[in-house]
Amino acid sequence: MGIYLHIPFCRRKCSYCDFNSYVTDESIRAAYVDALATEICWWGRALAGAADEARTTGAARSVYVGGGTPSLLTPNQLRVLLRGCEEALGITAGAEVTIEANPESASLAWLQDVRSLGYNRLSLGVQSFDDSLLKVLGRLHTAGDALRCYHDARQAGFENISLDLMFGLDGQSLDLWRRSLETAIQLGPEHISLYGLTVEEGTALAGQVRKGTYVTADPEFAAEMYGLAEEMLADAGYEHYELSNWARPGRQSWHNLNYWTSGPYLGCGAGAHARLGKYRFWAVSRPRAYIAAWVPGSAGVSPARPLVHARAGRPRSRENHRLSVNPLGLPEAALDGWEELTPSACVQESIMLGLRLGRGIVAAEFQRETGCRLEELVGPTLLELREVGLLDMADGAIRATRRGRLLLDEILARLFAGLEG
Repeated sequence: MGIYLHIPFCRRKCSYCDFNSYVTDESIRAAYVDALATEICWWGRALAGAADEARTTGAARSVYVGGGTPSLLTPNQLRVLLRGCEEALGITAGAEVTIEANPESASLAWLQDVRSLGYNRLSLGVQSFDDSLLKVLGRLHTAGDALRCYHDARQAGFENISLDLMFGLDGQSLDLWRRSLETAIQLGPEHISLYGLTVEEGTALAGQVRKGTYVTADPEFAAEMYGLAEEMLADAGYEHYELSNWARPGRQSWHNLNYWTSGPYLGCGAGAHARLGKYRFWAVSRPRAYIAAWVPGSAGVSPARPLVHARAGRPRSRENHRLSVNPLGLPEAALDGWEELTPSACVQESIMLGLRLGRGIVAAEFQRETGCRLEELVGPTLLELREVGLLDMADGAIRATRRGRLLLDEILARLFAGLEG
């Protein structure tokens, strides 16, 4: 099992961000950590007595603290959360324990303290090594801050560091992108994640695009940038193990691989998702509602109805029309919704996630997880996609080709249409 802890706080909301994050003062953070620790403890008790269809056995192999900006929490608050996971849920020896950080909020002292607590992997939100592009994105740090933070992390003892970079930005030339990649490669992180800019409805960026004050990259140019990254990172010895992720050999993110291979994961915190057995759960998004649900009467937090162990009744989310009984008795006030994954949903999810991976869909694993052979479900479509050079079928696996990775949405649409047919 993997454990994800969501920290929904930021000093400033970036223009492109549609994550569940909020600009708040420090007063709410302590109450939020108390609520999060309470939820972690609750899950420990619940999983110990869960029904077989939702049971997860064994200690966690990974913990991932994401956000938002987890580096806004104090080392003591992060100690409370990690110790809570250890005591309530169990963490295996040598587990991957990741924390996300932004360069402007992670000092050398903070990094040293966090490393001493047992966090052994750092995911650093750099996005670009060009100050003008960082300003356009609304980031608070500079390229110099990012370099300082990376070297401080090494000094603090982090031997596993991941850098996030973005491409397809307004004003980002191919040369600027090349220089950011060169800088990242020269630093020598164990892991690099690259994300193309997407415009999500409801973000400030979406409004800028509508007004014409922000120009998104041409898809062909964004594809050229992605291709350049593939070449440069391969030459530097990084393995392209997932659509947006590269790693040194043996340094793939186990936590994220667990997601992409449909493994069990527990998500704690406002808006966090969990998948246990055939069930998926998701929490209320607003931090104050989340705190009030887990710690009624918290100082500075509006009261909410008492915790209700909802063993009957439909979830409040309109997305679920199948499951009428909350299988683990989750507190209703803390839960936004849940669903039972149907066999067809599991098949579609396995296809979608598997084709993101460099290793592709491993036929034997797919059959074991779904009870189906993919060739029997969509054989003609697979052959058509192979003939046009979008899929490769060899060594018991089905993989997207280099061209196919750029057209993955089209591949999935055709495969899903074949499933319905």
